[in-house]
Amino acid sequence: MRKLNRLIIVLLVSLSTVAIVSADPLYVDVIPIDNQVLPGETATYVVNLTNGGDKTETLTDLYAVNGPGDFIYVFSEITGDVLPFSSKLVDLAVTVPTGKPEGTYSFDINATWNKTLGGFGPIPSYTISGKGNYLGVILDVEIPEFSTIALPIISVLGIMFLMTRRKGRE
Repeated sequence: MRKLNRLIIVLLVSLSTVAIVSADPLYVDVIPIDNQVLPGETATYVVNLTNGGDKTETLTDLYAVNGPGDFIYVFSEITGDVLPFSSKLVDLAVTVPTGKPEGTYSFDINATWNKTLGGFGPIPSYTISGKGNYLGVILDVEIPEFSTIALPIISVLGIMFLMTRRKGRE
């Protein structure tokens, strides 16, 4: 009978742990602020980390993957706590190198976190780690059209020509 009771307790603890682990409470969302840039400029995003659980989640790393290797990804914060039922906003700046061809590029954001489980009654506490991610962040690199460069230059040259003609008449 004692073995059966122990088996039932172990089974219940295991099932509750599986339910807690499988319910990934840390969600990652990316909000584009300025994601249409020219080569050499910086695109900006806000990464929203939302804790849907009732325990504090500890963010251990926040990073970009599967994107162009020559882009520079800078997060305002890569570690910290996300309180229960709340969100943490992290700024992301992505610098596109000069000379990058026009096109649509994408990358993914991964967040790794630790969570302490157990610690009630005879069950010791332990830490698990999990990962949340956001796939397919879009970044558009645009090359300025001829008219956006040529018209201002022609206007300046025209004004300079008119000014030199006036000075010649005086």
